[in-house]
Amino acid sequence: MTFQENQKFSSNWVIVLFAIALFITSASVYLSYNKNTSVFVFILPFILLGFVFAFIKKFNNFSIEVTESGVSLKIPLFKKEFIGWNEIKSINLQTISPLKDFGGWGLRYNLRGTTGYIFSGTKAFFIEKNNGKKVAFTIIDSESFMTVANEKLPN
Repeated sequence: MTFQENQKFSSNWVIVLFAIALFITSASVYLSYNKNTSVFVFILPFILLGFVFAFIKKFNNFSIEVTESGVSLKIPLFKKEFIGWNEIKSINLQTISPLKDFGGWGLRYNLRGTTGYIFSGTKAFFIEKNNGKKVAFTIIDSESFMTVANEKLPN
């Protein structure tokens, strides 16, 4: 039995805030130049912003996969981590606050040395490795993950 889950970070509010800040900055730059300045100076940042948004929408996902050999955590183009069953000391489900516990969403590192894959929801599994390192990741279907993990763990 295997398990797979894909999560997307809903970043629309971040994009809107970024667009507002870009608009204000671009408008002030445009207005500070003389009247002969091309309107292209004002429009170019928005064209670039469109490419940034397309990139964010394409690659702002996180996948969890449980196989016979271990747990795979992946954020396309940024990080891929594989944790073998023989490397796992314990797995615990906890309720988290993304802002309080990790300082936000995405690939995060908190002050306690835990690497966090924080995308959707407030339920997160914390894996403690045999070497003492900890990895946390948000999960939507915690029951299915734990069912498969309990079958695979060597204990």
